[in-house]
Amino acid sequence: MRFGHRGLDNLLNIEKGIVTAIVGKAGTGKTSLALVLACGAERPYMVDTEGVSLTRIKQIGVEHLKIAKVRKFEKQHKLLMHLNVDADILIIDSLVLLYRLKMLENYKRANKMLAQQISALHLLAEEKNIPVIVTGHVYSTEDGSKIVGGDIIKYWVKSLLFVEKTGPGKRKTTLVKHRSRGEGKNCKFRICEKGIC
Repeated sequence: MRFGHRGLDNLLNIEKGIVTAIVGKAGTGKTSLALVLACGAERPYMVDTEGVSLTRIKQIGVEHLKIAKVRKFEKQHKLLMHLNVDADILIIDSLVLLYRLKMLENYKRANKMLAQQISALHLLAEEKNIPVIVTGHVYSTEDGSKIVGGDIIKYWVKSLLFVEKTGPGKRKTTLVKHRSRGEGKNCKFRICEKGIC
């Protein structure tokens, strides 16, 4: 799977059989990056927890995307634990939005459920030999940005991209984790109507 953007494609070729995470603060373009990847697929499938914009789907040209909408963490858990779709790319946007809400109720249970979900996604990626893309959030601390879901996310994903705003419409993405490419490399891109430029 390719982004169709020279800098991003040089930074990271999305691999089959693994889970790739795209993380960043709200509004950094995580969903747009995921939708652009779906454009290159014949049978893309998305689990949407955030309310993806149908206008954005049309702008990017991924009307063939099948979407399952989920609004409760328990339903997300049930779906991901038993997901069996005929897809050539699977996107979870966002894996951690509903998890954050569940954490407030029961921290240990939420962590256990998130670990089970990402483990199931890892097995699904391997068994079906498809790329699984999860988007996630970060929050700021005195020590810098931290990923929501922390070590659970970092352990299971084999590839991790961090996206940040650098100006109006301007973004920078950094390769934080990869099993065969140099970490810390980055590239710049722009968010535009057709997706990324």
